[in-house]
Amino acid sequence: MKFKLKVLQINSLCDFDLSWGNGCNLNIQLEYSTLLTHLYYQWQQAYFNYYTGLRGKVTEGAGTAPPKDWRAILVEAEAKLLDRFYHWLLSPELFPIRREIANAASRSDVKWVDVFLTCISSELARFPWETWQIGTDINAGSKIRIARTPNNIQYEPVRPLRRKPRILAIFGDDTGVNLELDRQALQQKFRQIAQIQFEGWKQGETDSNALKTRICHAIADKKGWDILFFAGHSNEAGLIGGELRIAPQMAMFIAELEPCLKQAKQNGLQFAIFNSCSGIDIAESLINLGLNQVVVMREPIHNKVAQDFLPQFLHCLAEYKDVHEAIRETYVFFKQQEKRLNYPSSYLVPSIFRHPEAELFHLQRSRWWRLLCPNPVEGIALTSVLAVSLLYPIQDKLIDFRLANQARYREQTGQIPPPQKTPVLLVQIDQDSINYSQQEIQAVCPLNYRYLGQLVNRISQLNASVVGIDYILDRDQQQPENAAFLAEAIQTAVKQNTWFIFAALETANPPAGISNRLASLNWSMEADINIYPGFMELLSANENCDERCPFAYLLALTHQFNSSPDLNQLTQPRLNNQNSLRSELFKILDNTILKDNYVNYLYQLRLPKITNLFKLQWLHPIIDLSLPPNRIYETVSAQDMLNSSSVPSNIKNQVVIIAPGGYVGAGIGCEKETEGGGDNFSLPSAIGVWKGASQNWFTGGEYHAYIVHHLLTKRLVVPIPDFWMILCAALVGKYTLIILEENAYRKKQLRIVLGGATLVYILVTLQIYISWSILIPCFFPIVVFWSYLIGGRNYES
Repeated sequence: MKFKLKVLQINSLCDFDLSWGNGCNLNIQLEYSTLLTHLYYQWQQAYFNYYTGLRGKVTEGAGTAPPKDWRAILVEAEAKLLDRFYHWLLSPELFPIRREIANAASRSDVKWVDVFLTCISSELARFPWETWQIGTDINAGSKIRIARTPNNIQYEPVRPLRRKPRILAIFGDDTGVNLELDRQALQQKFRQIAQIQFEGWKQGETDSNALKTRICHAIADKKGWDILFFAGHSNEAGLIGGELRIAPQMAMFIAELEPCLKQAKQNGLQFAIFNSCSGIDIAESLINLGLNQVVVMREPIHNKVAQDFLPQFLHCLAEYKDVHEAIRETYVFFKQQEKRLNYPSSYLVPSIFRHPEAELFHLQRSRWWRLLCPNPVEGIALTSVLAVSLLYPIQDKLIDFRLANQARYREQTGQIPPPQKTPVLLVQIDQDSINYSQQEIQAVCPLNYRYLGQLVNRISQLNASVVGIDYILDRDQQQPENAAFLAEAIQTAVKQNTWFIFAALETANPPAGISNRLASLNWSMEADINIYPGFMELLSANENCDERCPFAYLLALTHQFNSSPDLNQLTQPRLNNQNSLRSELFKILDNTILKDNYVNYLYQLRLPKITNLFKLQWLHPIIDLSLPPNRIYETVSAQDMLNSSSVPSNIKNQVVIIAPGGYVGAGIGCEKETEGGGDNFSLPSAIGVWKGASQNWFTGGEYHAYIVHHLLTKRLVVPIPDFWMILCAALVGKYTLIILEENAYRKKQLRIVLGGATLVYILVTLQIYISWSILIPCFFPIVVFWSYLIGGRNYES
């Protein structure tokens, strides 16, 4: 909470004007005690006589009095001054002001009550107002802090830049004082957490104009500063803002430095420390220019006091406390018994001047701290994006969009695989096949088995070795004659060593699969046809094919097994087999040293364990639909297969899949025409790139064909989770924001570079997908990255 207190002396009266909140105001007049002035000058004279080696000019004759115990005199003068000062401030007339401030401090929801004091009188300004004890009677005094502020402020405060602090330390005239300890204190306290540049007079330098120019240029450096530090001699100079002794017999005034100080403010200068004498005019001038805070010494200060003050103050800042907390702790440090014995009255000299509308300056924590600890706004935004990224519909849409762009990128860059013999032959029972096979086909669900038997006979005649049938064949009793024909066709093909894998729903309740009247699982196999469109259907990390085996996976593995001369002799489908063929196949694979790398690869292939973590499907390989279908599988209509004399030339070496070809009602449940069919999925955007509007949907058989192709060619595209990349993007975005803030003078150029880098990132991820089968997300990471850069103020952590 803020209060503004103006104290104006008018002859023998002092006008106290307190304002706060929305137009609240208290105005009280109090008789000024002229004894205060007398006691102050007594204290000041004792101060000057006790301390020698001051960092400024003092009145002539200071220190020339006959030998006296000036320490005792100073302690006594301090006690008298403070006693009278406190007595004056405890006047009953000021009770409403004290009460208002104390009541605000007593509230539990208030951390600090800031009283901005303006003394419109140089005489009043010299008093130690910081020691005014308000609210101590109700234990609220520890929350009240007094800062000084000038009567006139022309400029707005500096908006803090969150960057590694930059400090410009100017060392001036060191005649009679030792400034080396100031230099050491800065380096020891800040060398790990700030960038420090030292500037100022060098021994033997006589060109005053060159020195002044160098100091001005350093202050106005376009890289900007957060802290301006000055050590040396200084003095009051009201009309020209204060005097800085930059070298022996050389002085500069704040009024002369005003242009470069304004530039420094635009570049981020927030805070100034003057470890020198008599700095009231300096502080008021700098606050008037818009600096946020300035710490000065109101009186001349002894060199040793200045040397003790600076390390203590810097130590508090290095602990990431704000400047007002630091100055308050420095007061406490100098009020300790040891310090008061050696340096009496020293705690009365430092003051902090503040711009009432400015944030208090404090050092930023290390980059790693800021990277790992987002501020509240960033935390809320990041959490929201992370949550959205875990939604399956969002993931599906993003992958669909990405694959379409991958397809376009392939096409534009000419990275489409050349035409070659595909490992999969997809025999599609399309609408023409259905219509041609039987006029009343709709009455037979899901397919006329005689027609399927004819197709099996045809494929068997062509010596196909591995055949997958993507139909649940469990309705033989509805068409017994057709079923008998199909059963005979299957047995005839098995006699020619054809491997059959029939569709099943192994995880359904109850399970569904091929009827034992059509085929025995002792000489054929069945596998689960459930798929999640777009993802490779594979065994999980702890799964084997005993209870469930994916359809496309078993097709690919069987094809490779049958193609291996060393393995295919160990077992073949025979009608007199007494044991489950699938169990026998995997028993052989379990007990055989697999020399065939492809068979071993497929046999060992499992989803990563992390895929099942919270069912998030992380690192679950996807189907690479950016490859055109004609490079994945060869397509032939079932009717053409039966009627045409021209047959696929490579059928002996291909996995043959007989599947629905997109006719209305295709699927396991004999869906009505209006429902489209359970085997017909929405057309992926990437397939639309290759086929345009010629296809309305994508079938389960086509998905299986893609999966078989990828397994046989080891084309497993692994998607990096958006969740991971969003976190990486947040870190990179936060780090980049820190870099931008530390280089604010060239922020525009850096943003242009980052725009180009974003485009390069997109192109690189597109190419990595093709070259290394890794899908690195683009959308969410780029959104998060740029939201950090242009999403507003980077609030303090």
